[in-house]
Amino acid sequence: MLFHRLPPQPQSLRVLVVADDQASYDMLRQMLVQVGAHEVTVSRATTYQAAVEQLQETSFDVLLIDSSRNDSSAIDLLRTSRNRGVTVPAILLTDAATSPNVSNEDVDVGTTVVIYRQDLTPALLDRSIRYAMTQAQAVKAVHSVGACAGSVLDALQSHILVLDADGALLDVNRAWRVFVATYGLPLANDGVGTPYISACRAAFDVRERDVTALTTALNAMLAGEIDTYVCECACHPPLEGSAPSTQYRYAVTLSRLDDGDPARVVVQP
Repeated sequence: MLFHRLPPQPQSLRVLVVADDQASYDMLRQMLVQVGAHEVTVSRATTYQAAVEQLQETSFDVLLIDSSRNDSSAIDLLRTSRNRGVTVPAILLTDAATSPNVSNEDVDVGTTVVIYRQDLTPALLDRSIRYAMTQAQAVKAVHSVGACAGSVLDALQSHILVLDADGALLDVNRAWRVFVATYGLPLANDGVGTPYISACRAAFDVRERDVTALTTALNAMLAGEIDTYVCECACHPPLEGSAPSTQYRYAVTLSRLDDGDPARVVVQP
């Protein structure tokens, strides 16, 4: 449960919407016009094959997939694009009761955020786009750097935590350390050595059901059963000027690094 303010939308935003239903496309296009970018260019693909072709021909900032028909096919779209050398942050809009099984192999260095159709609002879509683009940058840095990993992660504005095989904080970046110091969070050594779930409980008033979901996902990830877990959580972060009763919602991602033993998990934000 690591809270940070997301950066604003870029001046221009290029979005590819994959939707065969005209009503769904019109709804998504109307919501995209309301996001914070000054100039939003929306393109449409009515089939997954057409989407793959457009992704190869044109550079997009975000891929928005209406996956209510078939979540597995949506994942196939991401995998096919990756195999052809195209990676782009993706948002899946689904009616499913559970998120599709998204793994690091499916999306490579990109990120996939799942939104349930009943929760979709212009504000949530705006946050999800900004989060997906920010998290894609962070995950790409984590997976691509070697000896200079520490300095690269410190240069990122997002909070980044690296967990060890027991689920405890192994390393944190500068943005997290500044956050801990600024708000005087009760975490010795910036939380390094503290179990991640315990750090969440100590720093934030998090809904119990979110803690339970994260605990289950983290245990499955450390056991090698899943590679990536994305969810939206609610908490009461210590933000300046906010009332104690103010509840914030934000996305959190756990990503298992696939470079062997011991297990390592990256948490962002």
